[in-house]
Amino acid sequence: MPRASTRGNTFYSNNMSNTNDDADDDNTGSISGGGGPNNIGGTAFEPNAAHVAAVEKTKGFTVESMPNYQNRIMHIVLFIQTDYPHLVPLLVYELPDDVRKDPRYHFHKATHSIKWNNYTPAIMQSFMSGAMQWKDKEKGIKYTYDHLRKYHDAVLKCSEYSPYNYALPSTYI
Repeated sequence: MPRASTRGNTFYSNNMSNTNDDADDDNTGSISGGGGPNNIGGTAFEPNAAHVAAVEKTKGFTVESMPNYQNRIMHIVLFIQTDYPHLVPLLVYELPDDVRKDPRYHFHKATHSIKWNNYTPAIMQSFMSGAMQWKDKEKGIKYTYDHLRKYHDAVLKCSEYSPYNYALPSTYI
């Protein structure tokens, strides 16, 4: 019968208990039992070859998706330039040719990008509730949640590939 953990947290009790408390000397409440990120409860986790291949394929989706992400970012840039021109110097920068053509950043056809360190949730909310609310206003067709979510995903992913280390502020996420 599995014993309860002495850490005082019922989450780690019963069958999730670390049976080797001496292996976890850092007192962080980890169920890993020490030994790194692929060690689960004292047991090494080694994914099978099919799962490793699937993970690598999934990582490749980022590269395949970047042109679409960058196109969405250009929609946001256009929104800022049109509706908030006084914020352009703080939020938008033109991409130099050498950076735009650098394959590490996946800028595709983008000519401008965003200074992510100044980007706020209020800007994104304004974009989504104003510019992106209607697909066809005359017909009463609104964009769906899934479509809007793609813009948020583009912000998250493109901010990771900023050539000038313009990281999103922690308040955005």
